Amino acid sequence: MVQLEEVTKLKEKRITDEQQKQENINQIFKEKLEKAEQAKLAQLEEISKLKEKRIIDEQQEKERLVSVGWGLQKTGYPARIILEAVDRVGLLSDITSLVSAERVNIGYCVSEEVGANSVVSLTVYTTGIEQLNTLFVKLEGVKGVLSVNRST
Repeated sequence: MVQLEEVTKLKEKRITDEQQKQENINQIFKEKLEKAEQAKLAQLEEISKLKEKRIIDEQQEKERLVSVGWGLQKTGYPARIILEAVDRVGLLSDITSLVSAERVNIGYCVSEEVGANSVVSLTVYTTGIEQLNTLFVKLEGVKGVLSVNRST
């Protein structure tokens, strides 16, 4: 009987020891889990702070930017040209098409009848004297053009 009691006590002690070990393991696990959760919360807070800082930085950057519009720039030198030509249908169209084909902008254009002839006055914007000379040569080649002169 004494042996049975001793065996029973040993079994109870072993069970108690095992329960204590399990509780210790559970406590360690719980502490590690809490630390991991705290670390995760700290990381989330840091991420949140970084996001807020980025939003503020982006807003400040937007405030720094200035909207600009370059618009159309008239690059070129103005030159007034007077053409005298035999009046015909399509004369003005031929002249303006040729000027446009030369990539020259027309700022002003007036056509007048003088007897059987037309006098066309143009203000063109060229890149320089070479382009203006080329334009003169080509305008002189238009059907019916009698003269091309520069006006002051």
